[in-house]
Amino acid sequence: MRNWLRQFLALGLILFGAELWLLVLGGNWGHYYHLTILAVSGGIALIWPLSRLIAAGAAATDALLHRRRPVTALAVALAVLLYLLLQAYQYSEQLYPKFHDEHSYLIQGHMLARGRLWMHPYPPQIAPFFDSFHLIVDRVYASIYFPGTAMMLVLGVWLGLPFWFMPALSASIAAALFFLLMEELFGGVRALIAVLMLLSLYTFRRTSLMALSESPQLLAELLLFWAFLRWRGQRQARWALLMGAVAGYSGITRPLDALCVAAAVGLALLWELRRQPRLILRTSATILLGVSPFLALQIIQNIGVTGSWHTFPSDYYVARNYPAPMLGFYHVDPAKVPQSPLPAKQAAMKQWILPAYQEHRISNLPLEWWPSRANQWSPSRLRQTLVNVLPNGTFMILLPVAFLSLWEIRRGVIVGSLVLMLLCYAAFVFYLDHYTTAMMPMFLCLILMAWDALEKSFPRVRPMIFTFLLVALGTVSVASLPQIDRTAAPLSQFLESELAANVLAAVPPPALVFFRFDPDKSNIHDEQVYNDVAWPDDAPIVRAQDLGMQRDRDLVEYYARRQPDRVVYFYDRGHRLYRNLPLSQPLGTVRQLAASYRTQP
Repeated sequence: MRNWLRQFLALGLILFGAELWLLVLGGNWGHYYHLTILAVSGGIALIWPLSRLIAAGAAATDALLHRRRPVTALAVALAVLLYLLLQAYQYSEQLYPKFHDEHSYLIQGHMLARGRLWMHPYPPQIAPFFDSFHLIVDRVYASIYFPGTAMMLVLGVWLGLPFWFMPALSASIAAALFFLLMEELFGGVRALIAVLMLLSLYTFRRTSLMALSESPQLLAELLLFWAFLRWRGQRQARWALLMGAVAGYSGITRPLDALCVAAAVGLALLWELRRQPRLILRTSATILLGVSPFLALQIIQNIGVTGSWHTFPSDYYVARNYPAPMLGFYHVDPAKVPQSPLPAKQAAMKQWILPAYQEHRISNLPLEWWPSRANQWSPSRLRQTLVNVLPNGTFMILLPVAFLSLWEIRRGVIVGSLVLMLLCYAAFVFYLDHYTTAMMPMFLCLILMAWDALEKSFPRVRPMIFTFLLVALGTVSVASLPQIDRTAAPLSQFLESELAANVLAAVPPPALVFFRFDPDKSNIHDEQVYNDVAWPDDAPIVRAQDLGMQRDRDLVEYYARRQPDRVVYFYDRGHRLYRNLPLSQPLGTVRQLAASYRTQP
C-alpha cells in the first residue's frame, strides 16, 4: 500500500473512531484528570529530542526483554499476583462469594476435591430444602456447570486456601502469558503497557478474586494462542498436543468462549497446512488426543448427573427452570414457562429471566447492541462491552485504526476469536459484565495494533506517536487503579450476602438455619441458601430453604436422626434493610424440636 494512501486511511479511521466514541460512549473521557493526562502526554511527545530519546530507550528495552522473556514473564506474574493479594488485603471485607455461580462452582470444587462430580440425592422430601439457583437436587446433588473451574479450585480446597486465591493465581499466570503474546507481536515495552491496561480494568480485577470461570478460561485461551504460535514456528507434535489439551480444558470451563477461540485457531491451522493434507491429519489426530481426557471427563459427568452421555447438566437444568435454551432466539409463551416451587426462582423468573427472553429477539438486536440516540447512556451491549474492556473510553478512537495492522495471521487469529465471540454473545439471552473478560486481551491487542499501524503510517513522526501513546496509555491505566482513583469500585458488594455472613459468624456450630425468602424485599441475585461444601450435612452451619412450618418439620426430623445437636434458627431475609437483626433466637436443638413435634396433637 502506498504511504499516502495508508496515511489517508489512518486519518479517516481515526475520525471514524471518534464518531463511534461520540455515538456509543457519548464522548465520555472519564475524569477531568484523564484529559489532563492526554494533554501532558501530547506535550511530552511534541518535544522532539525527548521523544527520540524515549523511543530509542524503548527499542533497547525491547531487545533486553526479548532476550529475557521467561524471567520477565515470571516477574509479570508475580507482580500481578502481589497486586491482587494487596487488593484482597485492602478490601478483605468485600471478599465473600456473591454470585449464584460462585457458590455452585465452590460446591463443585469441594466435590471434586473428594473425587466426586456429583453426590447422591437427598430423599425427595428433603431435597427441596437445598434447592437453589444453578444446583441440581432431584436426580443427584450437583452443580450444573462444566468441571473445568472446579478443577482449578481443587488445589485451593486441598490446601485450605481462601476461595479467591486460585482465581487470583490463574489471572496472574494469564497476565504473564498475555505479556509473552504481546511481546512476540509488538515488543516488550508495548507488552508491559498491555499488561498494565489489563490490570487497570475493573472487571478483570473483580473476576480475578471471584470463584468464577473467567480466570481459568482467560488462562486457557491465552495458553492456546501461545501454543499455536509455538506450533506455527516449529510444527512439532508436542505443541499440537498442548493445543488439544488446552482446548479440551477450555471446553469444559466456558464452552462458548472455547468454541470461538478454538474455531479461529483451527481455521488458521488449516490455512497454514492447506498444501499438506497428511500433516493436517496427523496434527488433527494429535490435537484430538489432547482433547480426549477432558471429553471423557465431561461424558462421565453427563452420564452421572443427567443419565445421558450427550446431555450436559446445564442443559438439564435449563430445560426445567428456563423458558428456552439460552443460546438462540425463541418465541416464549408465558403460559408454558416452567414454574419452580421455590419462591426465589419464581421471583427471578418474573423479574428477570422471562423479560430477558421476551426482549431477546432478532428484531431487537439493534436495540440490544446500539445505544439509543435519545439516551447515549442506554445500557446497550456494545457500550457495556467497551466500558469493561477499555481503560478509558477515549481509547475507542484507536480501535478502527487496527484494521490497517490486521493482515498477519497471528493477529488475525486473535481478532477472529473476538469477532466470533461477539457474534455468539449476540445470540445469547443474557449478557453480564464478567462475560467480557475473555474479550479483554483481544481488545487490548487491537489498541496495540492501532499503535503499530499509526507508527507505520507516519514514519517521520514515529517517535512522537510512540511517546504519546506510551505515556498516555500507561499513565491512564495507572490512574484507573482504585488505589489512585478513589471513585473506582475495587470489588462488588452484595448487601444480603455480607449481612448474612456477618450475622452467622456469631452463630456457634453445629446449627441449622432456615432462610425465609421475602418476594418484596429479597434480592433474587443475592441468594443465601448455599452450603459451600461437598455435601450440606458437612457444613458447620447448614443453610436451608424455609418451606413453611409443616414442611420444615421434615428437615428437623431428618437431622434429629443424624445430627441431633444442631441448633435451629430462622433467618428472615425481609429484614435486611431494617435495624432489627434478621436472625431469630435459638429455637432449640433438632432433637428437642423433633420431640416437641411428636408430643403435639
